[in-house]
Amino acid sequence: MDQLGKTTLQNGVEMAIQLIDSTNKQVEQGDLTLAEAQERVKVYLIGEMNADGKRTISSPVDLGANGYFVVYDEEGLEVAHPTIEGKNVWEAKDVDGKLLVQEQIKVAQSGGGFVEYKWAIPTDENVIEKKITFNKVDPNWGWIISAGTYEMDFNTGANNVLKALAITLILSLLIGAIISYFFARRISKPIVAVTSHVQEVANGNLALEVTKQRRSDEIGELVNGFSSMIENLKDLIGKVNRSVVSVTSTSQNLSAVAEETTASSEEVGRAIQEISQGAVQQASDAERTFNATVELANQIKLLSEKTQQMSHASEQVVASNNVGMSSVEILKVKSNETEISVTQTKNVIESLSEKVKEIGTIIETINQISEQTNLLALNASIEAARAGEHGKGFAVVASEVRKLAEGTSQATEKVRQTLSGIIEVTNIANKEMEKTKNLAKEQLFAVTETGDSFSQIEISVKGIATIISEVNENIDLLINSKDDVSNAVERIASVSEESAASTEQISSSIDEQLRAIVVVSSAANELNELITDLKREVEKFKLEE
Repeated sequence: MDQLGKTTLQNGVEMAIQLIDSTNKQVEQGDLTLAEAQERVKVYLIGEMNADGKRTISSPVDLGANGYFVVYDEEGLEVAHPTIEGKNVWEAKDVDGKLLVQEQIKVAQSGGGFVEYKWAIPTDENVIEKKITFNKVDPNWGWIISAGTYEMDFNTGANNVLKALAITLILSLLIGAIISYFFARRISKPIVAVTSHVQEVANGNLALEVTKQRRSDEIGELVNGFSSMIENLKDLIGKVNRSVVSVTSTSQNLSAVAEETTASSEEVGRAIQEISQGAVQQASDAERTFNATVELANQIKLLSEKTQQMSHASEQVVASNNVGMSSVEILKVKSNETEISVTQTKNVIESLSEKVKEIGTIIETINQISEQTNLLALNASIEAARAGEHGKGFAVVASEVRKLAEGTSQATEKVRQTLSGIIEVTNIANKEMEKTKNLAKEQLFAVTETGDSFSQIEISVKGIATIISEVNENIDLLINSKDDVSNAVERIASVSEESAASTEQISSSIDEQLRAIVVVSSAANELNELITDLKREVEKFKLEE
């Protein structure tokens, strides 16, 4: 009976640990909070918490008349207790001075075991009896689970039987023998059956049915508790089996997803690498474009300066053209005066023979005209030189006029020298005057053409000035736009550099993700192996016949 009682305590602790493991899975699945799960276990092992902070022992697990569960943490705090829950009992001693709590925790942390000590019974603090506890550490929450009862509870039923037998023997040996036989059979049969069933359970066979007893003694409680334990184990192993199947499927899916994700991440990594190279090339192209834009801006600035110089030169040409036009107008006037003078000279020469007496005056007049003509010819030569290519014909006329003036001067000198040849000279003069008149007409025509040329030059120069002004305006627009273009290209280059840096960072993140996925895949494979091992262990239990 002592051994059977110890087995009951040990089975009770193992059952409590399995209950904690099952409840903790609900916490991991999010069905319960940790506090709810722990309270549920406390209620199952001991009972509901009363208003006074104590728990009424109402556990379905039968540990004997005075037996109950206790839960400690590793520092001796009463995590669960019928009367002193929340109190630290690390220094608790029994009547012999034994540090019972410390020894219980030490034995539990060493793999589990029994601890015996002397303690007052719950119904009478003055009665000290030997108490036996089985202690073990729960791997999920770190609780030290202790199931204990008094040794006297192991033999209560047997003592009652012995008393009955003694009385029966005194009354009648025969009746006593018969009663003893049937009574012993009644006691031994369920115990033998339970012992056989315990061996089957120890071998992993849960596919057996234990008939519950209607008797209310310890044997009945033992058999009924053992039956409840088998049902609980069946339920627990069934849930574990279903969880193993579900976790196996999830693990396989996780492995497949990890492989697919790895392949996708590698493709994304390659794409990111290509984008990174393109971004670097784009940044390089943007930098070269920026440099070219700066060079273009410098060329535009230089072109603007040249255009301003052309505009200034055009203004000078316009001014020179105005001066040329003024000179041409003067030449026109002088040409008209020359023609008039030549006509008058001709008339004078024609009447020279009649006015010999006035020859001195006429010679003086001719000298004056000759000097004036020479001066005009000189001025005409100067203006023709200024006119450039267009003034060449005019220069020839001016040269001829100058020669004519010189000839006139010589002629008058000859007239002075000799009056006898005046008639001949007059005739020669008349011919020369006719030529001079023609030359004057030609000079006037050339001057007119020169004026028209200067007018055409003025129109062309004004057109050139207008075009230069428009070019200046366009260049100003280019100068204003080139700053915007330069800034835009600079921003593009900056964005390209940032894009290249970001792409490199993304590529690095993809590499890290790949490594993480490899770790997840490895963990999934390890999980699958662990689940396979767990499934083999669960399959050792036979749940059905």
